[in-house]
Amino acid sequence: MEQKNAVKFVSKDGKVIVYCDADTPLGILHDHLMELKGTVVDRMLSAQKEEVEASEKYQSIETEAE
Repeated sequence: MEQKNAVKFVSKDGKVIVYCDADTPLGILHDHLMELKGTVVDRMLSAQKEEVEASEKYQSIETEAE
């Protein structure tokens, strides 16, 4: 069994928790968080695009029905 010291970062609402080795350089933590931010932004843009496409499809169906 191996035991390591860790630092725990918790969001204000408690829904996001990040554990890091206590000796993790801050630069590495920063780089990883920026990579994660990029992933989240990509997912948000994709969801927004799908929402716009669904809205346009719905509007075209409504227009054809009139």
